[in-house]
Amino acid sequence: MRIRSSIYIILIAVVASVEVFTVKGQEIHVQEENSVRLMSYNIRNARGLDSVTDYDRIADVILNVAPDIIAVQELDSVTTRSNGADVLDVLSRKTLMHPTYASAIGYDGGKYGIGILSKEKPLSVKKVSLPGREEPRMLLIVEMDDYYFGSTHFSLTNEDRLKSVEIIKSEAEKLNKNKPFFLAGDMNATPESKVQ
Repeated sequence: MRIRSSIYIILIAVVASVEVFTVKGQEIHVQEENSVRLMSYNIRNARGLDSVTDYDRIADVILNVAPDIIAVQELDSVTTRSNGADVLDVLSRKTLMHPTYASAIGYDGGKYGIGILSKEKPLSVKKVSLPGREEPRMLLIVEMDDYYFGSTHFSLTNEDRLKSVEIIKSEAEKLNKNKPFFLAGDMNATPESKVQ
C-alpha cells in the first residue's frame, strides 16, 4: 500500500499517566530551526492510572515536551464525568495553545471526541467521520502555514481501522501537495497490525 510521500504517520498510542512517567526526568532538547515538534496524547478522559483527574498534570506533560502541535484523544466536553468542564479549553488555557475540537459522540450530558492544540491558530479545519462499530470515530485535520496535521482515534476493530486508513488516504489526496500532512493519534493497533 503506497501513501503519497508527503504523508507522515506518527503511530503513538499512549495513556496519560504512562506519558507522565516517560516524560518526567527526560531532558527535552531545544527545537532546531525549520523543524516542527509533534505530539500525540491519549489523556483517558483526563484520568490518570491512579484514577485522579488532574488537568495540571496533563498540561505539565505538554509544556515539558513543548510541541508546536498536539493530537489529543479521549476528550470530554461539558460532560457530567468532567464536572461540566470543556477539557480541551481547560488545557488550552493552561498551555496557551489554540484548541480545535471534533465531537465523535454525545456523551453524559455533553460530548466526547478528539482535539488538537496548536501554538498558532489553524488556517482551516476539516472534520471527517470514520467508522467505529463500538462508537463513531473522527479525523480532525487542521491546516497550518507550512503543513497539515491530523488527529484521530481509531476503532478497536481491524476492519474499521483498515477502512479508516483508506478514508484518510483519500482525504490526504485532496490537500495541497506543497505541504506535508502529519497524522497522529491513538491507532488502537500494535506494530504487527495490518493498519501499520
